[in-house]
Amino acid sequence: MAKIIATTEPTKFVFFCPACREGHYFDTRIWTFNGDMDKPTVRASILTHINDSQKRCHSFITDGKIEFQGDCAHSLKGQTVDLPDFDALGGKPVDPEVFPPDTAAGEKAFWDRVKGSQSNT
Repeated sequence: MAKIIATTEPTKFVFFCPACREGHYFDTRIWTFNGDMDKPTVRASILTHINDSQKRCHSFITDGKIEFQGDCAHSLKGQTVDLPDFDALGGKPVDPEVFPPDTAAGEKAFWDRVKGSQSNT
C-alpha cells in the first residue's frame, strides 16, 4: 500500500494531499526521503502554493502521516492525519499538469476521479 509513488522523473515523488485534494511533489535533490513508500518520512517541510495565501499548504511527512502546520490555509491546519494510500485511490497517477504522461486524457481522468472521491468523504 503505497502512500508515496515515484514519478516519471527519477528524483521526484508524489503524495496525495487530503486537504488540497491534489498531488504534492518533492524532489530528493532538495528533500530527504527515507525511501519507504508505505511509511514515508520526508524532511524538510513541504510548502506548496507559496505565493497564494488562500491555497497555502505546509506540512511534514513522518511515518506515513502528514502533519499540517499552523500556517496552512485549509481546514486541516494544525492536524496530523494518515496519508491516503494510492492503491485505494485507484492506481498510479501522473499529474498531467506537472508531468505530461503518455496518455494525458487517461491520467487527467484518474486525477478527476481521485479529486471527486476525496470530496465525497
